[in-house]
Amino acid sequence: MPRWIAAFFVALIAVSTSADAADRPQVRRGETYVKARARLITQGYAPVRFVVRTNGYPCSGDGETCVTFPENTDCEGTTYVVCGFIFQHRSTGRLWEVSTRGEIDQTVLEAFPANPCEFEGATIQFPNGRRLMYRRSCWPRRQ
Repeated sequence: MPRWIAAFFVALIAVSTSADAADRPQVRRGETYVKARARLITQGYAPVRFVVRTNGYPCSGDGETCVTFPENTDCEGTTYVVCGFIFQHRSTGRLWEVSTRGEIDQTVLEAFPANPCEFEGATIQFPNGRRLMYRRSCWPRRQ
């Protein structure tokens, strides 16, 4: 293989990796979700509003969390309550999920690319006002 082709692929991989890194939300593990949310908004991320949650109900978890943070997709657990919050990067359009734990003072665990396959049954409203209903899962179903 000619060297220029190899150099091209190396450059292409470096550009795509740096684009992912530039797009990744800058959250700090252990910080409160309220602080992380404010910083994400200043970094160019917009909360995605869940009109109907993945479980088909208008809200999952406690009602206060959903009213205060409409980007909350779900909360699970009894001892360690783990919640997910979805954001959209304004310039790239990519969806990111921020996971937290704790019932009262939710602290950030991590941020990772959101998987729309997990939004089955949900209706979400993007920051631009567009709504989308996820009718079925991305996973193949047995017949």
